[in-house]
Amino acid sequence: MAQSQRDRAQPQSTDATQQTRVAVIGSGLAGLATAHLLHNDKKSRFHVALFEQAETLSLDAASVTLQNATTGVTERVNIPPRSVTRGYYPNLTRMYDHLRIPLRSVRYTFLYAEIQSTRTGSGPRLPQRTDPRAGTYFAFEKLYKPVLSSGFTGGWVQQLWQTIFLAVCYLWFIASCFLIEPQTSRKSNTSESLRLYLRRIRIPRRFVDHHLLPALGAICTCSHEQLYDFPASDVVTFMTRSALQKTYMTDGVHNLQSKLIEGVEDIRLGARVSKVERVGSGVLIQWVRQDGSGTISEEVFDRVVLAVTPNVAANIFAPSSYALASIPTAPIVATVIDPSSKRVSVVERGQAPSGRLFSLHNHPQLMAFRTYFSDAVVQTEAWNYLPSGAICRTSPYSYTAEEGSVLHTAHFTRTLRTVESRSIVQRIVCRDRSAPGGATTPSEAATEKGREEWVSGKDNVWVTGSWCWDGMVLLEGCVVSAMRVADEFGVEVPWRKSFEN
Repeated sequence: MAQSQRDRAQPQSTDATQQTRVAVIGSGLAGLATAHLLHNDKKSRFHVALFEQAETLSLDAASVTLQNATTGVTERVNIPPRSVTRGYYPNLTRMYDHLRIPLRSVRYTFLYAEIQSTRTGSGPRLPQRTDPRAGTYFAFEKLYKPVLSSGFTGGWVQQLWQTIFLAVCYLWFIASCFLIEPQTSRKSNTSESLRLYLRRIRIPRRFVDHHLLPALGAICTCSHEQLYDFPASDVVTFMTRSALQKTYMTDGVHNLQSKLIEGVEDIRLGARVSKVERVGSGVLIQWVRQDGSGTISEEVFDRVVLAVTPNVAANIFAPSSYALASIPTAPIVATVIDPSSKRVSVVERGQAPSGRLFSLHNHPQLMAFRTYFSDAVVQTEAWNYLPSGAICRTSPYSYTAEEGSVLHTAHFTRTLRTVESRSIVQRIVCRDRSAPGGATTPSEAATEKGREEWVSGKDNVWVTGSWCWDGMVLLEGCVVSAMRVADEFGVEVPWRKSFEN
């Protein structure tokens, strides 16, 4: 058994600076963006301490650099893969522009496939054929440019009819997103679910099951049944802001991580935070050192920002558990596969790459939405076929290496959305009078069953992350929530000012 010790430290500040000491727990995009904004406060009012339980910062920790021995192509692969549009990710892309990190445009060909499987005790066993056309029933580069090939089932007449059917359904759905707003219950102040919205606009079920939900399920990495429970407003907003937008790859994640932590000296790696507790006018943090010693350390800060998933926040900060523990989460697995088992190799893991990388703009790339249909579950995996020849697969299930070799595996936690969890997030984070269900100050927080509900900022503890905004759980939420914390701390957001100018 590892030796356990306790080290307690009180807030320290010099008479010259009298800085407010802020602990940011978590080093994903939300945590790093928050640390960057507070550290670069023009009045230098904050000392930022960054806590991360792993031995490396998490934003770029799972990424790898791959090299194809035959073609010489070298590329940096972000794990999980990240692609954005300026329409839905305005704050993220402005931050990239402000930090002078380029975004690379990409042109996808989307393949829709149905895969067969057998059941196991832990869930479906999915055959892992690396052939991109395995089970494919439709493909297109853009909706008006279908890929018709003899490799697909059915003749050209059937494929032409399917293309017309999908074009009409897609235009119908997009028009509905622009013209028909999701409903909100006045009594419960909850939004309409995607299931009810799709039923109300009378969109054909075949289009929903075989084309709409596979694409959304690959983005959100959840089952189709879980997608049906999403707030319709999330999907409608995503579709309207992404329509006719150019897609970019965020290749420079390693550069982004370096620039966001530039100047932040108090970085504590291998520190797993086990408790956050209000003590007097400060906030106590207790953490366990992950060096095998089992040493328990404690320190008091003036403010704390929890840049973690809601289940982790609920576990370490008791006042938030009543609300956050009910927000659903799910595990996902990202796997990098070499289908040739010999051509592609990992050059570097979790660090900035060296040498010249593949950087062609607007290059074509295959993305396969491979859906497993059954009475028990309908689940879509995303298979991203990379320029180096490797494949990045994102799924809730582990990869069974029937074809190719596994080069790299990473595990993540995905926060899911429901109409109920949306209401919770609005109450505890979106405390603006214009936000449905929101309160204006912590003291005006909503109560439930006679119990005062914790909100972000109360007890000098804030939350931030991809789930801490009113939208899909994607990177834009990380930046928006970091900007909200900066606003509440009175810190200027530089990319917002540069955009307004």
